[in-house]
Amino acid sequence: MKAIVAHKDTLFFLAGIQKKIISLLEKETLVYPQYPLYAFTEETIPRKIISCTIGFPKAERELAVFPLILEGNGTKLNLAIPFAKTAGKTDMPTFMLPEEIKNAFPKKERIFRTATAIIKENSWQLFDDKWIKIKK
Repeated sequence: MKAIVAHKDTLFFLAGIQKKIISLLEKETLVYPQYPLYAFTEETIPRKIISCTIGFPKAERELAVFPLILEGNGTKLNLAIPFAKTAGKTDMPTFMLPEEIKNAFPKKERIFRTATAIIKENSWQLFDDKWIKIKK
């Protein structure tokens, strides 16, 4: 499995947004945070990535996610960074984003890394990580 890992500053930013949205959602349903804040895929990651964009947080079935779009070599890969999950199999309620969160997205990333990920039980390991820097 491949992982897309944001730069640490972006990870801190996403964790702050995660905390705010979970506190909003807890008024309606029981929600658990999801970690790590990585995008995972079985698909091939483009060799030359020209764009990485984190989209507006949204609900998808029982998850709340940050959509992630990677573009490169004429391909477009739509991924997601899950950041919250409802208890049981209940659907994630739709949520209204405060203005300060709305204004922060879409977020263009220039520095991130790709890696091979192994997930076992409640832990994960990254191997063969490679830093990517998108030139303007």
